[in-house]
Amino acid sequence: MPPSRPRLTYANVMSTLAVAILVAGGVGYAAVTLPANSVGTKQIKKNAVTGAKVKDGSLAAADLSAAARASLKGQAGAAGAPGATGAAGPTGATGAAGAPGAQGVPGPTASAYATTSIDTVLTPGGGFATTIRLTTAGTTTGSLVLDEAMRVFILAEVTMSKGTGVAATVGNAECRARWASVGGSFSALTPSPSVTFPDLPAGTAGWGVVPVNTRAELAAGTYDFDIQCSASNTAALGTAQLTATDMALSIIAAAQ
Repeated sequence: MPPSRPRLTYANVMSTLAVAILVAGGVGYAAVTLPANSVGTKQIKKNAVTGAKVKDGSLAAADLSAAARASLKGQAGAAGAPGATGAAGPTGATGAAGAPGAQGVPGPTASAYATTSIDTVLTPGGGFATTIRLTTAGTTTGSLVLDEAMRVFILAEVTMSKGTGVAATVGNAECRARWASVGGSFSALTPSPSVTFPDLPAGTAGWGVVPVNTRAELAAGTYDFDIQCSASNTAALGTAQLTATDMALSIIAAAQ
């Protein structure tokens, strides 16, 4: 009889497979070992690297995004001590002149005037005589009314003539301004400098003008003004008379 053919059994197959797995074990281990620097962003699953997987202190600021770096700002620290004052810088160039300002509102004003041509004889040594008064002159605007305290300017001109007396000596004349509240007493202001009329031959007359220019600080109210003049000469009293012939008086007031 021919020899019988060996039959495969389950035990034979399993033993042969076990030997094959043992022999191939080393090869299989080598197949899953990764080379150095072979893993990149494509091989890492999204969100697979967590904070726990990152080594503490291994990241620098350059490893973070600009937004992440901006979020790392801490609270503002306390203000430092002021630094020393620096040296003064050089003086700058003078700027261009500015445009003129708008015209201001005019302040309050008041005025009055009077004229007269009534002769007033001034006897040398006879004292001051009134030559013109604001409220009684032949031509006048009447008293001066001030609604508030103002600086008042008194301007006047008194025309004088030197008579033809026997003693035609040098004659001098001076005039002064006075003011008063209407109904009150007059107060004199400083007299103007005297005007000298020269010696003239007997029977010859001469003329000249005595100016008055003064001022007063007056409160609100209603006022009257006058001009007084006096004469003197080097001869005996009562000779070589001077006569005030034409007078003009102007009063101008402006806010202080």
